[in-house]
Amino acid sequence: MSCGVAQAADNEQWLNYPGADGPGKGKRIVLIAADQEYRSEQSMPMMAKILSAHHGFDCTVLFAVNEQGEVDPTMPVYPEKGKELKQHHIPGLEQLAKADLVIFFARLLTLPMSERELIVKYVDSGKPFLALRTANHGFHASLPYKINGKQVRWG
Repeated sequence: MSCGVAQAADNEQWLNYPGADGPGKGKRIVLIAADQEYRSEQSMPMMAKILSAHHGFDCTVLFAVNEQGEVDPTMPVYPEKGKELKQHHIPGLEQLAKADLVIFFARLLTLPMSERELIVKYVDSGKPFLALRTANHGFHASLPYKINGKQVRWG
């Protein structure tokens, strides 16, 4: 059995854990670590390692980063008085297109529209997603999500 060691990705801003043998063999899970309170940048790689090593899933962990491209669990989610919200960024959201499951651990993100649209595209695919802890308020701005042509508040 493989020990599930993270391998360097094409882009070193996320982690890849190739699946060992198990019931998840051939299936891909994308885990998103993007909160500023509960240390998802630590727990999501651990969960990915367990899912890959013990259950066979290929796992990719994406992280929210600050303006310098660093994982920053202290990045503010509320603006300083008189200032605008700081923009968050999750490199690699294109990986959602290849996912069989997405696990979100997010809190009060302000993402660019292009990244919000990638999340909506995944949700519209009908594939499953799991949202942990603070994901009921995962985003400051609504995702551009519509049902029957009408904008709905989601995220």
